[in-house]
Amino acid sequence: TTKATMGGVRGETDSEMCKDTVKNYLDRRSAINHRRVKCCNSSRSLYCPECCALLVETNPPPISLPCKLDIVLDEKKRAKSTGIHAKCLMGAQQRSEENTNSCALYDLERGDKLPNYNESAEGTYILFPLPGKSVPLASVASDINRLVVLDCKWTKSSCKDRLELQNLPKVHLTNPPKESYFWRWHNEGPGMISTIEAIYYASLEVAEHKQSMSINQKETLIHLLYIFAEQRMSIQRSCQISGERPLPFSEKGKEEQRALRRYKGTTKQARDKEKGKLLNENARKEREGTSKVTGISSLSQQVANIKM
Repeated sequence: TTKATMGGVRGETDSEMCKDTVKNYLDRRSAINHRRVKCCNSSRSLYCPECCALLVETNPPPISLPCKLDIVLDEKKRAKSTGIHAKCLMGAQQRSEENTNSCALYDLERGDKLPNYNESAEGTYILFPLPGKSVPLASVASDINRLVVLDCKWTKSSCKDRLELQNLPKVHLTNPPKESYFWRWHNEGPGMISTIEAIYYASLEVAEHKQSMSINQKETLIHLLYIFAEQRMSIQRSCQISGERPLPFSEKGKEEQRALRRYKGTTKQARDKEKGKLLNENARKEREGTSKVTGISSLSQQVANIKM
């Protein structure tokens, strides 16, 4: 997750149009069952978080970045990172005279060394909201040649305190979205969005202030959400098939996850866990045909005796 936002102001109409563009893009994805392939010794779908290969069978959607993009990853489980989506998509792009901006990934967990930004910091900014220190991205967008984005657990990671990043000028989204379409939940309130969402919104802001970017090039930026959209549709399809739980990216689904986190480690969870073990044992004996009426009755009585 990236904390890329602060309470900036931009035209309300522009904000709503951008929100509608994202929602329409996510909602119109077809429920394709992507073929799984072997990559880096594991079965993968869509992309490989280890080598950043894009594994879809069709040609990747075209994307023209308005500036160079550096993603600083500080996450032990790379599959949880959405910033890697941008690296996979940009790595699959055909280089051309109109598409020269690249995307670099630096994985701190794997010992990757960050560039010496102090020697080539001109035009380099970091998406890092900090009261009194960061400025609205739109105010310097025309000067940005490279944007550094952190992909980490904002409340726990120390990567934001790295010396290599300390002197970089900080920016925040001018008018951040109030809600995220990410399926993972948090308790940080509105304005917290996934890294790939932050990359999209930031890239769009920079593109709007780059005269060299054509309208068609700006429109390609929505495809930064391609993998994100496909994953989201796959999750939605699985939930609809099972019919057992609300969509995890809905507010109801996220609230259930928050409630589950509050429930873990409580006395009630311990009692329920013990009940579950006894009921599973009962079911196992019934399947094996070894349960006798007295045994089942005794086990049922044990469950009933667990204090509510």
